[in-house]
Amino acid sequence: MRRSTGWLGFVFSAFLLSSVVGDLEDVVFIVVSQNHPLHSAIAEHKKNFWRERLVPLTKNEPVILLTHEAWAPSGAWTIAPLFPVLSKQFAAAKWFFFASEETEVDFHKLKKVLERYDFREPLFLGHALWDTQPTILHHYVPAGRGEALVYPHFPSGWLLSSPLLHRAASVLHKFNPNFNIDPQYELASFLKYMSSLDAVSFFPEAPPRSNDGVLLTHVPELCMADEEGGAKRGCATSCPQRTSGHAPVDLTAVWFAVKTCEKYHHARLPVLAQTWGQDAAGSIGYYSDVEDPAYFTSNIGVPNTEQGHCRKTMAIIHKFYRDYLHRQWLVIVDDDTLLRLLCDVNEIGGFSPCCLVTILCFYPPTCSVRQLVSVLGGYSASIPTLMGEVYGYKAHLGDDGSAYVTGGGGMVLNRAAATSIVDRDYQCPYDSYPDDMFLGLVAKQLGIHLVHSTAFHQCQPRDYPISTLMIKVAISFHRHQPQDPFTIYKSFLMRASSPVEDIKPITSSPPDDTKPITQSPTDGTKPITSSPTGGINPITSSPPENSKLQQRNYEL
Repeated sequence: MRRSTGWLGFVFSAFLLSSVVGDLEDVVFIVVSQNHPLHSAIAEHKKNFWRERLVPLTKNEPVILLTHEAWAPSGAWTIAPLFPVLSKQFAAAKWFFFASEETEVDFHKLKKVLERYDFREPLFLGHALWDTQPTILHHYVPAGRGEALVYPHFPSGWLLSSPLLHRAASVLHKFNPNFNIDPQYELASFLKYMSSLDAVSFFPEAPPRSNDGVLLTHVPELCMADEEGGAKRGCATSCPQRTSGHAPVDLTAVWFAVKTCEKYHHARLPVLAQTWGQDAAGSIGYYSDVEDPAYFTSNIGVPNTEQGHCRKTMAIIHKFYRDYLHRQWLVIVDDDTLLRLLCDVNEIGGFSPCCLVTILCFYPPTCSVRQLVSVLGGYSASIPTLMGEVYGYKAHLGDDGSAYVTGGGGMVLNRAAATSIVDRDYQCPYDSYPDDMFLGLVAKQLGIHLVHSTAFHQCQPRDYPISTLMIKVAISFHRHQPQDPFTIYKSFLMRASSPVEDIKPITSSPPDDTKPITQSPTDGTKPITSSPTGGINPITSSPPENSKLQQRNYEL
């Protein structure tokens, strides 16, 4: 009798487990895709590829959605606006799986992962990241193990159970950040504090102390790439490396415009000249508020401003359109932006499948020429495009908000985009209006495609999780303080065979023997100008006076 009861109990438990887990047909798959012809084609390919593998595992047609399609609201990349739509259209779903364009999935292993969790509970699953020190990107909130908010690595894939998504959809009005900077972090913040937030208390103000929301559960099978760029064993998801036969654009098709001002010539331009400026020789102009032969700067005719620099940036775009007819790409950077332009032959170790696929990894397998221009090789110069690290100003509100490429990490636009801007003769509201935000508004009106790439960075390496930096090749970082720019360049951006071996770190001021730039731009031009900070940093909060930034063990 006892044996019979035990057997019946086992069968009943198995039945309950099957009803909890369900099949993968109970999962709605959402790929956060980008509305650019190249990216949408990649997303469509992924959708078809996933469907082929899901059909044998499901009884009904699998649901795979792409966020660049018409069903998704504007600002879908901030994630939260998707919740009401998904909640309404898929009320019977048990799980919602979110992925990036580069995410790969082993569906058999994903099903086994879901067997460990009860979809009837409010669950938030993903690969956990956290800040080890306060960072400007996250408004200097407390950091470190035990204190930091844990947030998901989007390219590894992440999941919401049905009850949590429906609950989040019902309180979406409480998701009201001014700026959309890091959707991974902002999503985790919303889900943690969604029950205690009101519409006016969201970030950048300090979060409330109460915690009656849902925290991320770390799932090790939702993987990041390992040191060799391959997927770890046992992974249900991964970010495998990709290469493509697309040839890079020639460097002579690209013009690099450095925005500077007299105030920073001596402190910043020698750093640029000793780092990535060497690789851009013949394709770079230095644009300032004064003409300075020692640094080959030229006066664009716009007075310097302490921030914003809108009219100076527009002057650069007009000059590019008018004077560089054979150049197809314009890269606008600040004088304290560091770039990676070159890589070595077969320099493939550490190449980021997770992040560079966001820019489609149209990169020669031999990695034989320039990093940035290799990225551009996959894009058509005839399709208006503005590329970089995309931020938003209330972008989650759709048409009432806007997205823009943040200036510090570099703004890349092609001739088609520049032509559209010049033809309409857009005028800045005033000289110091934020240039990157203005370009975002212009791009929205003109239908210029914004392309986000996590290879571009508005801040220094210390402001990003080291685990994400170690699996990708970065294209840019911004600012010379507090981390030494030469150390950043040598650690993250410099190719192994670079001749830049004897550069010395700098502190708050350049060494006395700093030499001016010794190589002038070509094309018979004199550079233009703008202010040292270029695009504004939209984060206005600052750390408390008594707070000390914790040093990471990998601090440069």
